[in-house]
Amino acid sequence: MYRVKIKMNGSEKWLLWIWAIVPGMAFASSASKHAHEFELGQIEVTAATVNNTPADEQVMKRDTLEKRDAHNIAEALNTMPGVNIDFIGGRNETGLQVRGFDSRQVPIFLDGIPQYVPYDGYVDFARFLTTDLSEIRLSKSGTSLLYGANTLGGAINLVSRKPVKAFEFGAASGINSSGDKLQSFNLGSNTGLFYAQGNFGFIDSHKFRLPKHFKDEKARPTDEGHYRQNAQYLDRKYGFKIGLIPDNGDEYAIGYSAIRSEKGQPAYVGDEANTRAKYWRWPQWDKDSYYFLGNTHLGDHNRIQLRLFHDSYKNRLDMYRNAYYSALKEEPSIYHDKTVGGSINWINTRFTNQLWQLSYQYKRDEHHDFSSDEVYKDATQVLATENKIRLTPQWQLRWGVSHERQYSRSLPAQFAKASSSSTNALAELSYQLNQAQVLYGNVSARSRFPTLKDRYSYRMGKAIPNAGLRAEKANSVELGWKGQFVDGLDSQIALFYSRLRNEIQSVYVADTQHQCPAGSVIGYCSQEQNMGKTRHAGIEVSLDKQLNPQYKVGINYTYLQRKNLNDHHTPLLNTPKHKVFAYTQYQPVERLTLLASAQAEKGRQVSYGNQWRTLSGFVRLDSKMVWQPNKKWQVEAGVQNLTDKNYELSDGYPMAGRTWFANLRYAL
Repeated sequence: MYRVKIKMNGSEKWLLWIWAIVPGMAFASSASKHAHEFELGQIEVTAATVNNTPADEQVMKRDTLEKRDAHNIAEALNTMPGVNIDFIGGRNETGLQVRGFDSRQVPIFLDGIPQYVPYDGYVDFARFLTTDLSEIRLSKSGTSLLYGANTLGGAINLVSRKPVKAFEFGAASGINSSGDKLQSFNLGSNTGLFYAQGNFGFIDSHKFRLPKHFKDEKARPTDEGHYRQNAQYLDRKYGFKIGLIPDNGDEYAIGYSAIRSEKGQPAYVGDEANTRAKYWRWPQWDKDSYYFLGNTHLGDHNRIQLRLFHDSYKNRLDMYRNAYYSALKEEPSIYHDKTVGGSINWINTRFTNQLWQLSYQYKRDEHHDFSSDEVYKDATQVLATENKIRLTPQWQLRWGVSHERQYSRSLPAQFAKASSSSTNALAELSYQLNQAQVLYGNVSARSRFPTLKDRYSYRMGKAIPNAGLRAEKANSVELGWKGQFVDGLDSQIALFYSRLRNEIQSVYVADTQHQCPAGSVIGYCSQEQNMGKTRHAGIEVSLDKQLNPQYKVGINYTYLQRKNLNDHHTPLLNTPKHKVFAYTQYQPVERLTLLASAQAEKGRQVSYGNQWRTLSGFVRLDSKMVWQPNKKWQVEAGVQNLTDKNYELSDGYPMAGRTWFANLRYAL
């Protein structure tokens, strides 16, 4: 037994009071199998005569998140084909790449509400816990244009829970051999006319165990013990949702989601002589999202969906002189970002075997840099339409087009306002071979607008801003097959190809006005320009088979080849060429389940000083046992990185070694 002391600010205490006074509420277990799909939080829409096509979205349900011990969305999505973790070791930040597209090009949403940071478009996926989610939806080349701007390589939508019973209660608690503590509580009630859902979860970690063969390669080592120094983090996530469902089938919900995080920055421990250790800590990584979702029927054939949101992000970085973390090297880096906006979507099913949608979206981004007390504001508008047509009982067509415009609303005096626009398109044709198999193909033309940081950042005295940057463009093709070519063997194969142009890359320009005192090359500044041309191509294969009532196996494999068409000798970084995820599930008796999984990759190239290097391939093995003494209780015990493999995803930043864990779940 252990005790956990949690520091709470005013909003957290207010949320706990809400939990206490809302009548009829009860806890909903993190292990609950009753977590209903929250349709208001989904972007994809279906009708009785048309279906979602195979390339629309891949869905990871709640039970899969728990089986794979995916405590954050990075751990969850990393097990899906086409996805790999993009770990930025110098910032202790966990990104994701989808078929080679980074998180600026594959934005993240919560119930359809944008969650990415307006200033630079990135997000730390490890800060998003999965404790309140019913499912994660990932779309790639077939992404609906109704998601809005910047879906160059796809979109990730986190769908929150919706209770289905009058009383739902549950909790989860966990601990591991590094001393990490995990707690989560979910509560909900659904009376038929009203529903309410609340959640609170946190993970408290002070360190992680280093692999047996790890060695700090620096001239003056900082990590010579068994545990990684300055690797601590504290993630808290909480929120609630209140909904109304009138008798006519309409639905309205108000939601709030909050993240309160702190993290450290482990020092570089590689052998690159010119890379200096950073002694950084982030005492604040906070995000708040307020939103309204509505679905209103207008007769038998028309619906209006409305989304309104306000999202804020606060970040503070403290930079210290040395590993004692006693004196700051310079003033803290503090900035606040804010996004407000909404969308309205008209859905029409009047025409036989067709589903029409027309959407308008508006989003305003704001960045406040406290070091200079400067404020930057952007606005983006999107008009999109999408149509699904059942041409014959076997053939279905999905097509769409959108026009997007980004423009400056407010800038510091030294910058002139600018605007950019782009037109995107999507077409997908699918053929139902039989009840169990479908073929499909799609083509798309998509874009990503430059961020505020791309256009206006001086990069701490190293760069000249470029307010005239244009949108990145990508043309993509995908061919695929999905179904069962053997009875009971669920399979999917996808061939994909994307060609990008106008990619934003840093180039050196002459520093004629002496604007770059911190530039790495004397007499020159770096500047972001639309110079890049690249190609992404590959194949994804997924197989899942229920061998018998007790035994299930599955595997997915991704081959990805990325090429820099401007300079064939400079590789594109942070994606493996080969990646595999495999699992087995065995139930020897009714209440006992044994699970094992393997993750393997090879061919990942990463930054190495001013050059690059290829990391060693690796295989990581995980296993666990799940015992369910009755329907309410569930006990788990297992080990991650079973063989204590010493591996990296970023040069000089080792991942955790062998770690034992135990979890306890309760569901009423």
